Amino acid sequence: MKPLVSGGEAKRYVEPATNTWLLFPYELCSGGVRLIDSIAMQAIYPKAWAYLSSYRNELRLREAKYDSQGNVTQAPFDDDQWYRFGRHQNLEKQEIKKLIVAQTVPEMRVAYDDTASMYLNNVRVNGIVAADQENPWFLLGILNGSIADFVFRRIAKVKAGGFFEANKQFIAPLPIPPASDEERAFVASKAKTLQGDHTARRDTLEKIARRLSTARTRNKPETWLFPELKSKRDLIVDAPARLDADRKRAWAEQRHNLDLAARYEAISSRLKPGSSLLPAHNDGELSLAVDDVPVIDRIFVNAAEGEFVLAQWKLLAAAFTITENTDGKKLANALRKLVVADNPVLVQQIIALEAELSKLETKIAREEAEMNAFINRLYGLTEAEVRLIANG
Repeated sequence: MKPLVSGGEAKRYVEPATNTWLLFPYELCSGGVRLIDSIAMQAIYPKAWAYLSSYRNELRLREAKYDSQGNVTQAPFDDDQWYRFGRHQNLEKQEIKKLIVAQTVPEMRVAYDDTASMYLNNVRVNGIVAADQENPWFLLGILNGSIADFVFRRIAKVKAGGFFEANKQFIAPLPIPPASDEERAFVASKAKTLQGDHTARRDTLEKIARRLSTARTRNKPETWLFPELKSKRDLIVDAPARLDADRKRAWAEQRHNLDLAARYEAISSRLKPGSSLLPAHNDGELSLAVDDVPVIDRIFVNAAEGEFVLAQWKLLAAAFTITENTDGKKLANALRKLVVADNPVLVQQIIALEAELSKLETKIAREEAEMNAFINRLYGLTEAEVRLIANG
């Protein structure tokens, strides 16, 4: 069984993790790969053979053609090798060290399979093999850098939802700067560290998600998320005195809805495909920024509640997909949906994991800043060019 990276799993610097496994009935040989014959399969891999045999009929009739009466006229896999792959291109290239790029990405995102253990679905995930004289860790750092991403997003085919097509034709032209052996070693070392840190961050988020999945949730009121938003009850007090009770309630509801809609619109105006959500808890204040611009703030809570909510918001930020149709209301509703803190052990564990996460994120931010500054010097960029790239 081989771990299969089947689409979308490849992230910037993150070692792929997959729940999909591939039954690979081949063995590597000098000429490439060779199908393991049925006798050897039964003797060496009896459980794998039993599993394949349970789908014998379906596998034999793959890509079969039928006449108008439903009779099989052609069945290319109805033979003794019925369990072979229908497409056998690049099978011998899977168990090698390779850079991994998802087919569709919001930005240039590359990971490195340094253990040669990942099998790639070549339709949804591409592999890049470094030249013999090249250090793949160096290429990983350069391709994940801001300059390669800047160029990539201007030459790649644009897809729906702010995504880009990461095919060979758009990756091959990306500029690789000249560098000495010492400079290449520095970038390679940084890239290796960043892959480890990004992967640890992913794993920590998964631990938080596992714990949160066991708890019940409850929606906080809009006035918790927007502290300056007046409740309907408060607005009734502000209603014109000439109105009767029913009309005061109607006036208050209309005013409340208009105020809430204005806050949603303020968030919507900042959301665009590829935007980054940055939650924070500093000095007792919860906040959320979109691309470094605060859209939620002045939520003042105690330390424990702040760290507990922050962990949930960070998990949301990592998974929340922003498209052209994503609006402020959708994001606000997601932020208000929080786990009920009635399990002290769960709360303590999540707060501890959030502390780990914050340390990792601080380290990653520092390492990436150092990496980008170094790469900028390799490319010989001017200060104006650095600012241009930083502004996207």
